[in-house]
Amino acid sequence: MEVCRSMNLFLTGESDEITKNPGDHLMSGSFIVARECHARLDAVGVDSYISKLTLEAKKQCRRVSSQK
Repeated sequence: MEVCRSMNLFLTGESDEITKNPGDHLMSGSFIVARECHARLDAVGVDSYISKLTLEAKKQCRRVSSQK
C-alpha cells in the first residue's frame, strides 16, 4: 500500500514523484506532493543531508574562486 509520494526537486533537480512506503527513507529537502506521512527524524541541523550538501557546495565554490 502506497503511503505518500515525495519529490526531490531541490536535491536532484528531478521533478519525478517517488512513492514512499513504510520504512523508506525521506531525505531533508524532499517534500510531500500527495497523501500524507509520519516521519521519524534521524538527523537534524548540521547532521542532516541537506546541511552536509550545502557545506560541500560552499567548499567547491571556494575552491573554484581561489583558482581564478
